[in-house]
Amino acid sequence: MSSFRRLHGVLAGAVLIASTTAAISQEWPSSRAVQVISMFAAGNANDIVARIVLDQTFRQMNASYVIENRAGAGGTIGVGSVAKADPDGYTLLLNSSTLSSQVVLHKSLPYDPARDFAPIAMFGIQPSVLVTTPQKGYKTVAELVATAKANPGKLNFASAGIGAASHMAAEQFRLAAKIDVQHIPFRGPTEAFTQLLAGNIDYYYLPISPAL
Repeated sequence: MSSFRRLHGVLAGAVLIASTTAAISQEWPSSRAVQVISMFAAGNANDIVARIVLDQTFRQMNASYVIENRAGAGGTIGVGSVAKADPDGYTLLLNSSTLSSQVVLHKSLPYDPARDFAPIAMFGIQPSVLVTTPQKGYKTVAELVATAKANPGKLNFASAGIGAASHMAAEQFRLAAKIDVQHIPFRGPTEAFTQLLAGNIDYYYLPISPAL
C-alpha cells in the first residue's frame, strides 16, 4: 500500500462505495468479476434497487459482477468483510444510513467508516412508513399509541436489526409518543415483515416500496 490510503467503495441503500486505491489498473474492470457485498438480507428494498442499477451499469461496461448477501449484526458483518478485502476496486459495499448509525451504537467496530470507505454513487432515498396488520385492530396512529400507553411494555415493534433504519425510526417514534414498547430485531426485513403479517409484531417501519 506504501503511502496510499486504504479505501473501499460504498453503495448504500442510497450509496455505492467501492474499494479502491490510486494504484488501480487503467483496465478496470477486467475479465475478473466485481464482488458486491450487500449488508442486507435478500429482498430488502436497497438490495432490490442495487440489483436493478448494477445490472444496467455492468452491462454498459461489458463487465461481470456478483452480489453476495451478508446480513446480520445490524450490517456490521457485511461491512466488516469489505473493510478487510483487498482495496483493488473489485469489492463494493451496498450500504445504507446504517453505516453511520453503527458508530454511535457500538463502542468498537472492526472498521472505520470515514477512513476505510469512499463513496461512489447514491442510488436513491426512500421514506419509511409505519405499518401494522389489520388483525391488530389499529385504525390510526393515535389508537396504536393509546393502546401502548394503556399496556406499557406489552406491545412490540420489529426492525431489520439493531441500528438499522427501521430500528432508528421506531425508536424516534417511541420517544416522541412517550410509550414503553419492546424491540424485536430480525436478521433482515423479510423476516420482520413476515412476523408482522403473522400477527406476532404490533408495528414496523420499512421503506415505502416493499410496504406497498
